[in-house]
Amino acid sequence: MAEGYDLKVEKNKIKNVKSLYKTIEKELDKISIFEILDNETQFDILSECVDKSIAATGLLKNMTDHVASENIENYCIESEKSLTMSKEGNLYKFVLNDLLPQRRLIKNSKDQIRYGSFKNYLSIGYREGLEEYLVQNDIIPFKDKVLACFINYYNESSELIDLDNLDQKPFIDICVSRVLVPDDSPTYISHLMLGQKSSGRSHTEVYIGNSSEIFELLKTLNITF
Repeated sequence: MAEGYDLKVEKNKIKNVKSLYKTIEKELDKISIFEILDNETQFDILSECVDKSIAATGLLKNMTDHVASENIENYCIESEKSLTMSKEGNLYKFVLNDLLPQRRLIKNSKDQIRYGSFKNYLSIGYREGLEEYLVQNDIIPFKDKVLACFINYYNESSELIDLDNLDQKPFIDICVSRVLVPDDSPTYISHLMLGQKSSGRSHTEVYIGNSSEIFELLKTLNITF
């Protein structure tokens, strides 16, 4: 057993994992038992299950690495961040590991339509990247209205996705609203979605700040719009 191994702590992790899976089972029962649930409700239930499943998997990986580790001092809980945050002049820059998620079309029992994505799933990676920046840097929220410019880079060999099918809401809700601006209403922020071919990987980069400064930056980046 690795030095520093705390059996009480590990038992508590096992208890939490079992609790998470029980919650998932109960949530899925709502769908299998109550078949009249509309698509919107089913989507919310499944999204919650995804969130709980990721949390349980993280705890299991945590325990596995802990037991296998010969040097407990090098052991820590890790979750994969899905963006990197930095500041360039007065602009905040976010480089996402991938493209923004695609919107999913959902219809409920009344044939009402809404779009959404797995926000709970995305929030984990987005929040990891944000918190990594906050550990080393202070953020001073903008006082004036800002522009959120999304530059979606497509690899030359990859399939193009319509920009209106990409969902920026999870990113805005987690990384911008009540972080860089008071809220995400049009009073404080506008959005600009751009697409650009690239020889590198497909991913999204986001700039937040004064619109004039962003437009000047786009000129230096040779972004067409």
